[in-house]
Amino acid sequence: LPLELVAMMSAIDWNGSSPDQLVEALDKPINAIMQYLTQLELQGLVVSQNGRYFKCRNPQYVSLTT
Repeated sequence: LPLELVAMMSAIDWNGSSPDQLVEALDKPINAIMQYLTQLELQGLVVSQNGRYFKCRNPQYVSLTT
C-alpha cells in the first residue's frame, strides 16, 4: 500500500471513524481523505456504514506493494 493509505489505515479506529475525524487526525483536506477511503474500500480493506468507516476484520485483498 502507498504510505498515504497505510497512514489512513492506522488512523481508522476499530469502532469506526468519520471522515471529519480522519481529516483532523491526518491533517489532510477532505477530498484527499475521501479519495483514500474510496481506494481502501475498493481494495476491501475498509467498509462504510452510517457515515463511518471501519477496518475489515477479514480483508478480501491486501497488496503491500505500490
